[in-house]
Amino acid sequence: MASVDADEEELPPSTRSRTCAALSTGVAGMILGRQDPRHIAAATIARGMDITDQAVEHDVVRRPRDRKDVIARNAAALFAADGFNAVRMGDIAAATGITAGALYRHFRNKQELLSEIVNTSQWRYLHALEQAETAARASASRSDEKRALLRGLAAASLDSGHFAVLWQRESRYLTDDDRAGLRARLRSMAERVVRQLDIHGAGAESTGWILIAVLSSPGHHVQSLPRLRLERLLVNACYSVLGSAPAAFDADRVEDARRAHGDRAEPAGSPLLSRREQLLEAAARQFQRLGYSAVGINDIAAEAGMAGPAIYRHFGAKAEILVALVERFHEWNVYEARHALRAAASEDPEGQLRRLVHAYVTVALAHPDLVAVVVTEWLDLPDPDRDRLQRLRNDLVAEWHERLLCCRRDLDRQEAMLLVRTAMVAVEDTVRIPHLLTANGPALSRQLEAVATSILLRTPTTFEDDRTTTDEHSGDTPSPAPTGRS
Repeated sequence: MASVDADEEELPPSTRSRTCAALSTGVAGMILGRQDPRHIAAATIARGMDITDQAVEHDVVRRPRDRKDVIARNAAALFAADGFNAVRMGDIAAATGITAGALYRHFRNKQELLSEIVNTSQWRYLHALEQAETAARASASRSDEKRALLRGLAAASLDSGHFAVLWQRESRYLTDDDRAGLRARLRSMAERVVRQLDIHGAGAESTGWILIAVLSSPGHHVQSLPRLRLERLLVNACYSVLGSAPAAFDADRVEDARRAHGDRAEPAGSPLLSRREQLLEAAARQFQRLGYSAVGINDIAAEAGMAGPAIYRHFGAKAEILVALVERFHEWNVYEARHALRAAASEDPEGQLRRLVHAYVTVALAHPDLVAVVVTEWLDLPDPDRDRLQRLRNDLVAEWHERLLCCRRDLDRQEAMLLVRTAMVAVEDTVRIPHLLTANGPALSRQLEAVATSILLRTPTTFEDDRTTTDEHSGDTPSPAPTGRS
């Protein structure tokens, strides 16, 4: 019998095994080029707990020295999988294999845990930037400095896999001070990336944010590539972003975009005639600002300028409004993709892929509120609707994926899927930054199309400093561990 630490009581390993088995039943699926976070969580928790299904004779084990890190890592996986509101402190304790009382010795509440997770992950990025700044003062080669910076940021991203998901979706649950600090540090990160990579011109700021989106994109889906290869592909994708140049659209393509969305999009502040449409527009704004769980039927009605009971003439419940918003975004994307492919019927796969990118960027920029709702409120969808909408989205992802494989014989299927997901996340995350939309307008559309196309078509799969085919990072890349030791 192992000795019991006086400060903490562990759960028996058999209990920890059952806990992880229950968590591992999450459904894998694509969400805007991302995968269902429930699937990503199970492997993260299992690694941290060293799960086994074999019977173990002893009931307690010694407390590891990194207990606080393990708790934070498991909490991050649960928050990413089920959402902050749905997770209890008891769930986190069970996933870690300790009692709830032992958990409270490390963290007073969930909010404190979330703050620890987000801040620790963010500091990894800042540390990489500081190391690059130090190296720059001692280096004679700017190209080496830039590559070292991008590699450091890619490594920080893979060490903090859930960071992007949590700060985008769950930061609303931080205290006002923590949330303000998080945003200030994010702005500082983007500014320092721009400065250290010598990015200049009108699109410099948006390029910095796009690079952060690219680097953090693996947090949205499970990875099967070896870690070192994944890290280097991310670095190469960043170089593709830096080398992209917005293309000049010809008059026909501009007119196509105007017909596709200009006539449908409502000018800011112009009320729609349909009361149902007014409710959907109001709900999208409310869900984006406050989150689905914090918004009530009366809030939506007030935003739309009508009485609460009037909503029930159009929707039976709040969940129906969320389903309608997400379904609308997916259906618009499918419609525009079909229209783009019909127009490109005589073109080669590369031309068709470019058309698909253009259609996707156009929809995302026209409806950033819908993008935000789909990305941040996905877990609140009823299960049957979520599964149905995942299948709808999978079809669009497959259109990109298959055409990319036809364009680039140098890619295997996993590499091609990584590039598709990365390009989509770069678009989605950028259009949800309001001041970029205001400041850049049509120029942002051209930049995003050029960036996504460059990521897909120009990201190399070879690395100039490869020395061996395997190393200590070979094998399947583990799921992100947001607060594990570096």
